[in-house]
Amino acid sequence: MLLAELARKNVTVVLTGEGADEVFSGYDNYRKRVSEERVSGILGSRYSPVRHLLPLLPGRLRKTACSKPIGEPLPVAT
Repeated sequence: MLLAELARKNVTVVLTGEGADEVFSGYDNYRKRVSEERVSGILGSRYSPVRHLLPLLPGRLRKTACSKPIGEPLPVAT
């Protein structure tokens, strides 16, 4: 309570939270996203034939959470 009173004097907005849900995958959508990223990372690798077949799919299938990252440009090695 004292911290809130002190913040009120000089601060307009205070954001709180420890971020534990994000760090410890507290929500189901985080687990799903990790799985999608794993699949798209494998299928979108430099030598994957799927990368070249993706433009042949109908637009609706090219825009799914799993397939969209496959078609994105690969990072340039430095």
